[in-house]
Amino acid sequence: MKLGLDMVLRPGRSTKPERWHNMTVFVNRNGLVVAAALLAFWSGCFLQPADAQTNPRDLTALVALGKAWSGSSALSTWAGTDPCGDHWTGITCDGNGNVTQLELTYRNISGTIPSTIGDLSALESLDLSNNRELSGKLPAELGNLTNLKSLSIQQCSISGPIPVELSNLLQLEFLALMDNQMVGTIPGQIGRLSKLYWFDISQNQIGGSLPVSSGKDGVGLDNLTSIKHFHFNNNTMTGDIPPEIFGLSKLIHLLLDSNGFSGTIPNNNSNSILIMRLNDNRLSGPIPSVWTNMTSLVEIHISNNQLTGTFPDLSNLTNLRLLDASNNVLFDPQPIPTFLATGTTNLLTLSMAKCNLEGSIPSGLFSSPFLQKVDLSDNNLNDTLTFGSIGKNLQYVDLEDNKIDDINTAAANGVNIQTILLRGNPVCTSTLLKVEQFCVADSGSTTSYPQLPFCGGKDCSGGQVLHSRLCICGDAMICQMRLNSPPFQIVNQDIIGQLTKELAHLFSENASQTENLPRVPNQVFLVTDQLSIESANITGNSRMNFTLAIFPPTGRDWRTQEVDYIVTFFYNNSVHLPKTQGPYSILGYTYPIFGLPSNKSSLGTGALVGIIVAAAFVVLLLAFVGVYAFRQKRRAEKAEVITRPFASWGTKSGKDDGAAPKLMGARYFSLNDLKKATGNFAERNVIGVGGYGKVYKGTLPDGEVVAVKRAQEGSMQGKEEFKNEIELLSRVHHKNLVSLLGFCYDKDHNEQMLIYQFMPSGTLRDHLLGRLRDPLTWQTRLNIALGSAMGLSYLHEQASPPVIHRDIKSTNILLDDKLVARVADFGLSKTAPPDGSKGHVSTQVKGTLGYLDPEYYMTQQLTEKSDVYSFGVVLLELLTARAPIENNKYIVREVRETLEKGGVAALRAMLDGHIKDCPSNELEDFLQLALHCVEEASKNRPTMDEVQKELERICGHSLSSSVGVGAGGLAKDLYGDDFLGRSRETQFQYSGGFTQLN
Repeated sequence: MKLGLDMVLRPGRSTKPERWHNMTVFVNRNGLVVAAALLAFWSGCFLQPADAQTNPRDLTALVALGKAWSGSSALSTWAGTDPCGDHWTGITCDGNGNVTQLELTYRNISGTIPSTIGDLSALESLDLSNNRELSGKLPAELGNLTNLKSLSIQQCSISGPIPVELSNLLQLEFLALMDNQMVGTIPGQIGRLSKLYWFDISQNQIGGSLPVSSGKDGVGLDNLTSIKHFHFNNNTMTGDIPPEIFGLSKLIHLLLDSNGFSGTIPNNNSNSILIMRLNDNRLSGPIPSVWTNMTSLVEIHISNNQLTGTFPDLSNLTNLRLLDASNNVLFDPQPIPTFLATGTTNLLTLSMAKCNLEGSIPSGLFSSPFLQKVDLSDNNLNDTLTFGSIGKNLQYVDLEDNKIDDINTAAANGVNIQTILLRGNPVCTSTLLKVEQFCVADSGSTTSYPQLPFCGGKDCSGGQVLHSRLCICGDAMICQMRLNSPPFQIVNQDIIGQLTKELAHLFSENASQTENLPRVPNQVFLVTDQLSIESANITGNSRMNFTLAIFPPTGRDWRTQEVDYIVTFFYNNSVHLPKTQGPYSILGYTYPIFGLPSNKSSLGTGALVGIIVAAAFVVLLLAFVGVYAFRQKRRAEKAEVITRPFASWGTKSGKDDGAAPKLMGARYFSLNDLKKATGNFAERNVIGVGGYGKVYKGTLPDGEVVAVKRAQEGSMQGKEEFKNEIELLSRVHHKNLVSLLGFCYDKDHNEQMLIYQFMPSGTLRDHLLGRLRDPLTWQTRLNIALGSAMGLSYLHEQASPPVIHRDIKSTNILLDDKLVARVADFGLSKTAPPDGSKGHVSTQVKGTLGYLDPEYYMTQQLTEKSDVYSFGVVLLELLTARAPIENNKYIVREVRETLEKGGVAALRAMLDGHIKDCPSNELEDFLQLALHCVEEASKNRPTMDEVQKELERICGHSLSSSVGVGAGGLAKDLYGDDFLGRSRETQFQYSGGFTQLN
């Protein structure tokens, strides 16, 4: 076992005498004492103590933080009275003992941010990102940190508004609050932050309009004279886009997509904007004519709006790499714009699907040497398709659902394009057999990477990672990342190679000098060969998720401090990617598997004296050490169980055969821990019963309440589901997914358990059956539907690799104390194929009767659309409060037949009595969405991303964070699955849920 001594010795300074009680003497398997332990102990005893170095005010504040976040094992080093001198995790101090940096990303911190954080008055950087259990509101006292330059609290569960007190942080340059649950509006006073260059509040529930100085506060976003980045996408903002925004002289990225903005696009010129994302709003009117002179533009996203008129001539935009105007059905009928017809643009991506285009397709359209993808589907283009000169990079042409009635087959046979789609055109029903190759479904191979296994399918063992280009194995850290606006929508080796070089350049010494970054301890400089992109896929909203492996320098492991530097660097976007890649976000990361040795301080004079003195006493201590070593050996054996609980998972010989789960952060609990937490698994603490076993309510020593899912006693049933759920939940984190806190695997007692967040409000099914005293209102049901959709959309679109849940049902949607929905139970989940929703997984059919996708059942081909079908059934449950199959009647068929007979008016009789007065327009839209989800053919169903967007629209773009209906008492089947209360039918076998099909 490889262990290290976390003690730093300095001249004239002692570790406190009481540390002897907590110090571990390390032993090998023969019980021999490592000499370094003795030396360190005796040097600690004989060196004289020194006064603490940390500013007392900062010490008090940090102690308060430690108490508030006491559940985090990552803060185990927060002990003693000198955070600066004792090297507390995530703490950096200046020479006067003032804390200047607090960097605690991905540390499993839970709780809220206490107001005492405002006492760290010298703080310049605060980063608490990727702590999903960090909740509550941002304290107003953050406004006291007047030296703060960087504030990053991304991917947590922060609620409440943006505190207006943040406007006091006049030194602030970087403000990132992405992917939380924040509500309210943007305070106009933020405009006081004249040094702010990055403002990211994307993926929240921020509403209202964009404040400008002409408003009531007299100050607004147009006063941010240093701003370069507005990342406001995926919120609930409304109103017009103020013209003043386009007057910001340094603004380069304007990301306003997926909101509710309306009105016309301001006809204002900007010479600085590179990327403009206005898609997925309610914008109307024409494309501004002034855009013809905005020559800096690299990307224009205006899809999914209600724009009218015709396209202006954008031929002057020589930097333009992406133009996406799809799904603007109100455009005037018009031919393909002339500036596109000649093939002289520098576009990589052209998307004008459903834009009311008509006429023939100019043969010169495809001749640009840069063009990679063209999507002109669902228009009225007609006549004969003739391919003229073809650009060398063109890989994808989608002309589906047009009126093309002929094709110049002679020219087509010479075309070297990976994908040409012509389905839905008259030519595909003609006798031109030579065009059949173009009338098939899209394989999706151009939107994912890799298309073939790396290195001939070579694999690595021992948790190591395969370098995709060098074909060697190593101990890499893994970063899950996203390009928020790449100009390309095709992923190939050239794109991946260029992105890898540019990511390496971020960490180069040249980039550091160009951006005037100060040298810091443990600063990391990378070369291209240290980076390997393992997988990538283009998402439905034109972003790219990818997995990046970063390998240490040749010949050694990463050091902990170096990994922390890389993560902080990424989170703070210290250096920007070139305009050819757009802005990026880091979604999460995983430490290397093997040892991360801390940098060791060299021994000073005092330490050497201590060693000499210690040596004189070694003989006298041998007897004592022998006893102590024996005890420590026992502890070490116990520690091995904790650090390698699955060492004998696969075989009886005690050797790991590779079948053990690959853990990415789950906490180990011993059997005794869980016996104490659950009162020795007392029946009074049973809160659910399912095919897997029982679920108990438990209380940990720190007071945290958990749910313990225990396999049937004396059995190892469900071993694969157990392994699957640990692996999956330890690497996916989202506010609408139930978090896995840990696990217990005790082979000696045949015990396997999973420990989750406790959801006090039970299952969605509990509420629909009226088992809890307060009924769900219509608005609450909309919120639950939207929250569940967000969790599933994350699994399908943002998890890397994507995940298919395979068992979506109302008993697997749990509700917290505010009735926020969280998707649970991942025992049956499957990793989606590399080509995302376009492919399938051939597998045995498993699922729950009534929710099961009929196409999956018939073909055994599982896709993400199978989850969409199951979710559609849940939507019908929300409407009717009926089980999917009740009295031998299937809810999908019942709803359809009722609609056919009497329309929506007749359906109201089927509605749950608590929502019969819901607004007709919302009911009809919700019903239409549900029926769209349960279409027989998967190709006719929407994606979960599309479902989420439609629910956001139905909800009025307002997901309430404070639904107060009260949970009442807890039902006995909380976390359980047999909600119909029937005996399980013998023709079906189970795997963790009600009526599971094998």
